[in-house]
Amino acid sequence: MKFNHDNIDQLEITTITPIVTLATTKTLIGSLTCGINETINECGRACEINCNNVYSREKCTRCYRPACACIHGYARIDDRCIYRADCPRENHRLSYHHNRQPNHSSVLRSLKTSMTNGAEYLSDGIDSINSSLKLSNRNGNEIHQLNLADTTAIVDDTNIELQNISNPKFTHLLESGVAGDVCYGDWRWPPGCRDCDYRISWNYLDDTDEIEFSIETRAPSNWWTGVGFSPTGTMVEADIIIVKSRNGELSLHDMYSTEYGVPREDSKQDVYTPTVIGTHVNGVLRVQFTRKRDTGDRKADHHFSETNCYKFLFPVSGGRLEPVRI
Repeated sequence: MKFNHDNIDQLEITTITPIVTLATTKTLIGSLTCGINETINECGRACEINCNNVYSREKCTRCYRPACACIHGYARIDDRCIYRADCPRENHRLSYHHNRQPNHSSVLRSLKTSMTNGAEYLSDGIDSINSSLKLSNRNGNEIHQLNLADTTAIVDDTNIELQNISNPKFTHLLESGVAGDVCYGDWRWPPGCRDCDYRISWNYLDDTDEIEFSIETRAPSNWWTGVGFSPTGTMVEADIIIVKSRNGELSLHDMYSTEYGVPREDSKQDVYTPTVIGTHVNGVLRVQFTRKRDTGDRKADHHFSETNCYKFLFPVSGGRLEPVRI
């Protein structure tokens, strides 16, 4: 509102308005009770994600009255909030075609690759991530690796084998839970779960040539989660993105490892989040971050392209952050 210096009454009204607005807002917020997977948003549902616009990149600047809106990583459908990867597949496609023409050389086609299903990074007892990789499930006796043969369908069984680092034996691969199309994919553990220990979705943004990741995982306090990319399915030459939750504060880390040792912090941090990193509430850690398909970092980041295919590393259990720092 512009000040009218020729009218002192107008000036007085202008200075009073913010006070009234703040008082009204405070009272309204205090009276709201939100449903499952909702939280109070000061701008209400003005910019809330729903399953029809879940991957729209149009900037939203609207702001309504405070109201309950879906929490980070969730989208509204039929007046309820669901994990955005659970939006009906036809809604995903509608969102893509409404907002952009898909680039068929997108990252999902470049990730026609094998994925390590039951991978777990092991904590080394300090505030870092031990790069030894336990390629086994919780029973410690099977190796799961997924082969994304076609990005348009759930992956079929394969027989690719990978040596267990802690126990040199081989097992065949199990059916994957990976699904996706040209621009989108998701994976969860256990396979086909709704209430998952770990689930991740990724989306290629054609207009910015970026990949957007969203992770939801069970995690106590002082914990970490993330995702990795490797040419071999091991920690050798692995490009790793880690989110740490320490005392409720989240931090995002671009890391890499050259061998079986502690991953290093990349001097060039090429991951970011356009809003907040995420939330850690009631034992559930939800995070979201974005990176370029080609970050330009030839030392520590992998470049996703038609010819450069990598294996995903999924730390399904994450690990504890100890109080001692390096």
